[in-house]
Amino acid sequence: MKRFSVKRDIYKGRVVHLRLEEHTLPGGHKGIFEVLHHRHAGAVLPFLDAKTLLLIRQYRPAVGRYFLEIPAGLIDPGESPLQCARRELEEETGYKAKNVKKLISYYTSIGCMNEKITIYKATQLHPGLKAHEATEVIETIPTPLSQVKQLIQRGKIQDSKTLIALQTILY
Repeated sequence: MKRFSVKRDIYKGRVVHLRLEEHTLPGGHKGIFEVLHHRHAGAVLPFLDAKTLLLIRQYRPAVGRYFLEIPAGLIDPGESPLQCARRELEEETGYKAKNVKKLISYYTSIGCMNEKITIYKATQLHPGLKAHEATEVIETIPTPLSQVKQLIQRGKIQDSKTLIALQTILY
């Protein structure tokens, strides 16, 4: 049960909604917080085969550079995290998956926002239709699983959802 009142809407966009909220905390104390409400996302760790991942190299304007990451995107209204992950896999890589299994769900930054990402593992890939958005600059990168730890250690993989997905299969 949420026990809060909205004090003021600061910004409302298509992806995020920033509000000033007063929350009643356990124990009865009240506090005012800036809370960023973010659309949830689905992501997928695709395996071309038992020894090869299919990562993407995507330009991220917020940071101003390319990142090596797993396919992911925002959940559309009425869509489940699984449907989103399947859609993003096909749009961003041109592959569909016969087998998709949930790995983990997590909140990206619980101190200030409510964004939740659900990550799936995809196997038995077969060709689909690559059709990423015009605002996305993406290339697919087949990546040997044997090189993943080294890529992380060398700072070549820095995206949080990708690091979390990889830790579920590596450790």
